[in-house]
Amino acid sequence: MFYGLNLSKGAIKDMERFVARELRDEYETIKALVRGSKCVGGDETSYRIDGKNNWLWVFSTVQEALFVIDKSRGRTVPMEILDENFDGVLVNDGWTGYNSIDHPKQQCLVHINRQMQRSEVKYGIEPHGFMKDRDPVYTRPGRPHEEFVSFERSLRKLMSEAVKFDMSHPSLKDRILVEKSFKIRLCGLIDRNFTDKAVLRLVKFLSRHFEEIFTFVGVPGIPWHNNGAERDLRPSVVIRKNSYGSRSLLSAKAFETLMTLFMTCKKRGVNFVDWLQEQLSQRALGVFAAKS
Repeated sequence: MFYGLNLSKGAIKDMERFVARELRDEYETIKALVRGSKCVGGDETSYRIDGKNNWLWVFSTVQEALFVIDKSRGRTVPMEILDENFDGVLVNDGWTGYNSIDHPKQQCLVHINRQMQRSEVKYGIEPHGFMKDRDPVYTRPGRPHEEFVSFERSLRKLMSEAVKFDMSHPSLKDRILVEKSFKIRLCGLIDRNFTDKAVLRLVKFLSRHFEEIFTFVGVPGIPWHNNGAERDLRPSVVIRKNSYGSRSLLSAKAFETLMTLFMTCKKRGVNFVDWLQEQLSQRALGVFAAKS
């Protein structure tokens, strides 16, 4: 019961769909703003529609969060959103669906470090971050994996130095020069004959995305992590856990629209309810004026 009114679940769902339809033009405006941004972070998670698995994507900028629900987790969604009108940098976590985007990219260094952490757990080494150098801490007895330990320590040192350089707010000229030096050092690190399986996996990833590891060093304003998109996606994950997704495609489309509007308002410091009331009031007045 709200404001003395008895509302069924179906009535609430109908109102959600109505609001989403009325404000779909605002959704399209946000999509255009995302395409025009110089930096976009991408992330995705599973989302069920009538019990069938789909995917909820988010494309995040400083002031916008665009949500898209689609059957595909492949390249079709990012290619449709970041089309030929996009001229920025895509920050991502290494998922193969982003590989076909023909624009500059930045790989999330946190996710690269997570790859090393997973191998550390397998090898009996205590996992840790990359911003502080430290000796390996072994969690079980056994022969140390020297090649892996040496490689991950060198890679973490390289990433840490790059982040600290970026935080020093260097000039654009220095950025371009130092980005080249980091690429040379990375090339020297991975261009060796390794035998450790974990190192070989990392080398394969770094070789495939070689031009995408230090983009943030050469281009100011590009983050070295994908935390922004992950944070924007988190509230939807909580909602999904409680609702188990949507029962129909119409409800899913309403959800992607309303979450886009809600999260964009939140990022801009705008009260969503007040903004919603203003938008709907303006549309109602427009309809009334047209009929008068």
